[in-house]
Amino acid sequence: MSIKKYILIIVILVVIAAGYLIYQNFSIPFPARNIQPSEQQTIPQAEQSEKIYSVEELIKSGFSEGKYVKVKGFGGQCIDVRVSEDYEGSGAGCFLVSSDGNYGIHVGEFNTLVYKDKEIIVEGYVRYCGGRKKPKYICGLRNVKLLEVIQSQQEEKVIKNLQLKISAPFSTTTLSVNSQGIINYEVKAPKAGIERQVDSKEITKQQFSDLSDLIIQNNFWSFNEQYFDENLMDATTYTVEVQSITFYRNKLADVKVHSVSCYGDCPKKIVEIINKIKELWGKEIIEIGV
Repeated sequence: MSIKKYILIIVILVVIAAGYLIYQNFSIPFPARNIQPSEQQTIPQAEQSEKIYSVEELIKSGFSEGKYVKVKGFGGQCIDVRVSEDYEGSGAGCFLVSSDGNYGIHVGEFNTLVYKDKEIIVEGYVRYCGGRKKPKYICGLRNVKLLEVIQSQQEEKVIKNLQLKISAPFSTTTLSVNSQGIINYEVKAPKAGIERQVDSKEITKQQFSDLSDLIIQNNFWSFNEQYFDENLMDATTYTVEVQSITFYRNKLADVKVHSVSCYGDCPKKIVEIINKIKELWGKEIIEIGV
């Protein structure tokens, strides 16, 4: 065998050896088991954050389009609208809103009406709107799925205002009490020569608190709106109206106005409330009957 053939064989062996060394150095750090098929990479591990964002936080986050997120908010409204060709908003569908109602994100066909006024957690992918006539902005989520409905827990019921109205055959008297401890008195009895008479009085915070506690303890909201004795004629109607706000830990605050009117027949616990208001007023209450 000639010297040229020996040299050629040696060169080939050197190339093979060098190629093997290169393969060893650059292939080992990236084993095949770490490479997942593309269809299995819908949610990159780095983006599977456990943080749950509020609706407002998501809108202001600046996250990239398509980022996987979890969002907490309240079931809102669903709308069906027709839009023009140059429309750059979120379009028809349902929305998840913030606790104060000032922010909302579009969640497509996910029906938030089922969870109206309830706090829920959903997952989805960040969606942007705009980009032509106005800057792009986060307007919603795609592929939304429900993760959790958060159970509401009542925190506190607060009495804001209340009123006792005494409607007699020839006079109408109103006692209005607000949370600042002011009682305003008004009476109208034109047939008795009283066009309008007013007065006021201030009570302590403790006195207003005691009145509020009595209303709550007597479960005022459980009573019917009217109690009427059909056997009576020309009697006086007593109406108690209460405006309250119920605050919840995980639910929108509930503002409610409830009234109970009594004509002759009146539940004992409502009578207690009426008498308490009269006691706090402590002055003459004009009531002109037949």
